[in-house]
Amino acid sequence: MVVMEVSVWLRTASTRSKCMIDDSRAAGVRPYPPFVGITHDEAVCLRHRDWSETSQTVILLTRSHGLLNGLAKGSKRERAAFSGGFELLQRGQVGFIRRPDRDLLTLTEWDLLDAHAGLRSRYRPAVLAMFAAEMTASLLAPGDPHPRAFEAMCGMLSASASSGCVGAGPDCEPFTRYMVSLLDEAGHLPDLRPGAGVGGGVLLFDPARGRFVEPSAGRVPASDPFGVSGDGEVWPIRAETAGLLMRAVRGIVGAGEAEAGVVWVRACRFLAAWGVYRSGRRPSSLSSFLRITRD
Repeated sequence: MVVMEVSVWLRTASTRSKCMIDDSRAAGVRPYPPFVGITHDEAVCLRHRDWSETSQTVILLTRSHGLLNGLAKGSKRERAAFSGGFELLQRGQVGFIRRPDRDLLTLTEWDLLDAHAGLRSRYRPAVLAMFAAEMTASLLAPGDPHPRAFEAMCGMLSASASSGCVGAGPDCEPFTRYMVSLLDEAGHLPDLRPGAGVGGGVLLFDPARGRFVEPSAGRVPASDPFGVSGDGEVWPIRAETAGLLMRAVRGIVGAGEAEAGVVWVRACRFLAAWGVYRSGRRPSSLSSFLRITRD
């Protein structure tokens, strides 16, 4: 079911975005006078759902205001000031009004800046980006500004949409870099300082403690790191994967560093499993994510 949803998104994401980036600035009449107090910010669409035939509810990651939950009335109408409506993973300029008596912000406009159209033709990067969007919505608190996470998200989307490299490793690299930034900003970055190995270059990571641990009789490998880890269950991780993650955390992994593609894939899966563990939620795109990151 999820694979079908991903495929449908790749095939049917609005073609209006190709022609409305320039036209949207002149589209429609702004329905709110300036004295209402409209706030503007740059944003990436993490999720959208139909509220009615012409309206949408959305979750946005903004540069200066963090996560926003909003209602865009009439966003899909032809002459509305919403660039044809919100689409997943697009970047734009949003206008919104805060009302203390409402849970949802009132969105007044959406000026499309970058549709990241390259993701439409690249299945693996698209799935990784969708998974990252779900993790972002789960790990960050609404209204808490995270400009570094926003910049990292924009960098990941641009790299994933424009990369000419083919293969799981190059596709997983932007995602891995983004997850490091996201987890750091959310306060969930694990302690990746290496502990004692178990032989053969394998380390044991204890998710309950958020760090590597030494082998002991009471610790057993988890059957599914993406499931519910029981007491004493640990995640085996290769030393070379842990080394790559540690360098990524320190910011000393150069772009396109000559690492085996499989190492980026394993690092990608580790951070994804940790994000799921910390958020306590299984993203709807998880099954597709696991399928494309098998090493």
